[in-house]
Amino acid sequence: MDYKVYLMLGFHINFYHSWRGDTPDEAGFGTDMRVIRGVLDMLDQANAAGKKARGYWDTEVYWTFQEILPKHCPDILERIRARVSAGQDEIVLGPFNNGANHAATADEFRAAVSWAIENPWGSGLRQLFPKVTPFYRPQESVFTTGQEQILKECGVEGLMLYYALVPFNTLGVFTPALSLERRHNPFWFRSHADQPPLVVFPAMSAADVIEMTSLETMLLDLHTRQVRGEIRSDVVIHLNEDADLESWLPFKLPRCLRWFPNTGGLDEYIRLVNKYPWADFTVPSEYLTGHPPQGEVLVRQDLADGAFDGSYSW
Repeated sequence: MDYKVYLMLGFHINFYHSWRGDTPDEAGFGTDMRVIRGVLDMLDQANAAGKKARGYWDTEVYWTFQEILPKHCPDILERIRARVSAGQDEIVLGPFNNGANHAATADEFRAAVSWAIENPWGSGLRQLFPKVTPFYRPQESVFTTGQEQILKECGVEGLMLYYALVPFNTLGVFTPALSLERRHNPFWFRSHADQPPLVVFPAMSAADVIEMTSLETMLLDLHTRQVRGEIRSDVVIHLNEDADLESWLPFKLPRCLRWFPNTGGLDEYIRLVNKYPWADFTVPSEYLTGHPPQGEVLVRQDLADGAFDGSYSW
């Protein structure tokens, strides 16, 4: 059987930063606006040229979609909405206001999730977009034991959490080593036996790509293992990064050095996926349609991403 290697790109939007200012310039969220417009340009230009290029956007709601985008950059909202409406990209939930979900009461957490979907101010993602993928990407991957029930009550079916070789990581040290098929496919997750299972799409960051040399190396390695019979399924390389990360944009290098891996930004990823007939882009709901979760992972510890696992780093 001819198996494929998919690439799923997650752009994490949050214009309100603890380490940068609150102004629409490079000292503040002007960086977010510049990089996200660059990402949208690359996606739109690739699609206009007949190339495969897509991803999903996960976001908090209050600061970005209610306060900042309408005032400072409504074009970004309209361009993402257009791509979601066309079925090219997907929009994924995040907490309403980046609140400390791990410190929330049950009612506070329920509000953080439900208000991200719909709220009295009209900024809920279901109020802004024609379709919302029922997955939840916690801010900083913070997840506390027992939150599954509330997420399910709010209509959330799954989580985006890191299973990575290098930081950021959440699940890696709390589970036995997962096989490549499991690591690159969705699986069931719960934090306690009495909680309903959620689907987890294990993610990694650009640091994992560099650890494996390059995205092309990862693609070729996984496909070679498929051809050899070591991997007997489709697999997905799931990269989730802040949407304001400069590495989404190509480095400004002399022409003679532009071949160097990991310097071409999103354009490099698009070129590589379109280079190989067995490679393709995907988005969460589409991949799940043909690839139901396999196996279950039980993690009883609190989670957060960073250089340590659990909530230690926070």
